[in-house]
Amino acid sequence: DIAITHLNRWNLLFCHNPETSERRGTPVTLSSRSSVRGKCKKMLSSVVAAAALGLATGTPPQDDLVTLHGNVPVPRPHTINFDQSTNGYISDGGRDMYDSGNFIYTSYAVGIDNQLRPYTTNFDRVSQTMFGTGGWYQMNIANSSMLLFTRNSGTSNMQMWTNGNLGADGRGTRQQATYMSGSVRGFRRTICNADDPAVHHMYLTFGSSVNQTDSTSTDSDYHRLNNIPPDAFVLYFLYSSTDGYCGSTTEHTAVFTSLVTFYNAAAADPSDPSIGPHTPVS
Repeated sequence: DIAITHLNRWNLLFCHNPETSERRGTPVTLSSRSSVRGKCKKMLSSVVAAAALGLATGTPPQDDLVTLHGNVPVPRPHTINFDQSTNGYISDGGRDMYDSGNFIYTSYAVGIDNQLRPYTTNFDRVSQTMFGTGGWYQMNIANSSMLLFTRNSGTSNMQMWTNGNLGADGRGTRQQATYMSGSVRGFRRTICNADDPAVHHMYLTFGSSVNQTDSTSTDSDYHRLNNIPPDAFVLYFLYSSTDGYCGSTTEHTAVFTSLVTFYNAAAADPSDPSIGPHTPVS
């Protein structure tokens, strides 16, 4: 017989011969050889995915996610003061980055006081119905960035956006850009070239109808991701650069590429049984 062992690390399926292989965990014998072959195929794709991401073994998944977050190359990083994390916004952020902004909303919880809160760390999973029935989010805060990862757990297309006011106060430059890697799409908004720290947003998700809209004013923090389909994962990344630095195309592309790596790893998180083994999209 072939046994299947459920590994703690990524909840991956590991196929082995119980008489010759070292056992880890509790083997579960399957009677159907075709079922075993299917499980082994899933295991192999997942093991290759984890190895390609350079993930450690024997550690909690969120530890790997924190490491991957730390690997995102923020251009000329500004240290953000997350001064209202409990209330779900940033009041100033340091050096007049904000005039109360980074309020995060979704179409499942419309209302000025229904922003996502609190900001959390270490990518611990937190239940939150603003992402749909049974919804959740994971978040981490670093010196110069915030990373939010979630999923549209509802049954209709979801919209997700930030709002509030920026310290640029109408000065400086507004930029938009889009990115693609396999089926993952990226959407960036930047407010820069003011005396204040530059504010960069980047969303990642999938779906052929997904698009972004934003305010044309550099005083506004409004940036919206539209038509996120049910079951789609979505990532929101806030990052900041010193002295209003806009960042180059190469630098922002490097941010996107690094976030795709994170996206793949987070989508393979075994704490949600419905996800299952995940093969990278790129």
